[in-house]
Amino acid sequence: MRLQQLEEMVSFKMSLFLSVCSLLFLYSHTTLALDLSSKYQMHMRMGMFNGSYAGSGIETRAWSVPTTLDLELEVFLNRDKSFNLRSIMAMELSTNKVNYTYAGVGQTYYFLSRGKKELKTEKLVKISNVPKWRYYWGWNSGISQVLTIDFGLVLGTYSTTLDVSANTGFIYQLGENIGLEGQMGMGLGYGFSTVTVTGTTMRALVGIAYYF
Repeated sequence: MRLQQLEEMVSFKMSLFLSVCSLLFLYSHTTLALDLSSKYQMHMRMGMFNGSYAGSGIETRAWSVPTTLDLELEVFLNRDKSFNLRSIMAMELSTNKVNYTYAGVGQTYYFLSRGKKELKTEKLVKISNVPKWRYYWGWNSGISQVLTIDFGLVLGTYSTTLDVSANTGFIYQLGENIGLEGQMGMGLGYGFSTVTVTGTTMRALVGIAYYF
């Protein structure tokens, strides 16, 4: 009887030991399999920005600024689509006049290639999928401030507009995280402030894109 109890105890401990080992094995494989794919991408662009605005009782004002700064934070929703936050400032460095500022949101759609960098590791194996060329188109919508009446070096009258734009571009990947980017776009502005104007903008920008 005692021998039977001893055998049952040994069998129970052996089963418990094997169960614990199985759980540890599964846990180690789960923790070692990591998805390190990039969820964000930062864009910094500079280049030419052209604008032309006019309104009731306001003469048409056209300008061209080669020193435009464009910053964008991109949040990937999947490998081919993203949501973005964007800000633009077109300032003439020679006069320190800000002709145009913008802040808004939008979406980017990649075609012919995926937009998201995919990186997975499991134990000592690293699987990386970084497209060399990426092509995209997108739209943006937000609020802009446009210089409509210039009174000289200091004073000016600005109009607030609802700004809607479309763009297309490419990114050539230089490394795992950084790429060289070119973008072209155009937009429409509809004024809704005290000084009301409507107009169009065109831009040609180059810069860098960085995964993180």
